[in-house]
Amino acid sequence: MSISWVNAWCLWQFIGPSVARVRLDGVDGCDDPLVFVLARDGKTNKYSIPSCTPRVTLLDKLVANLNCRMPPCTTLGGFLVTVREKYRAMYGKR
Repeated sequence: MSISWVNAWCLWQFIGPSVARVRLDGVDGCDDPLVFVLARDGKTNKYSIPSCTPRVTLLDKLVANLNCRMPPCTTLGGFLVTVREKYRAMYGKR
């Protein structure tokens, strides 16, 4: 599976002192925007998905209806997030 990020644009919205919401619009292969909630580690000051769990809007639609083909890895703000493996760990999807 592959996905094109060429035409996508990213919007960061800080919703707390250590939490940010990242919205990806215009991702080829996705009918709807992808939204991730990231938390900042107080020791490293790096943002990552809290508890290794992606919080994505319309997750059931993305997975069940296959309206968006998720890549094996997604770079958000310079951090590598293995989205597919986190979905499998969270939902047991194969």
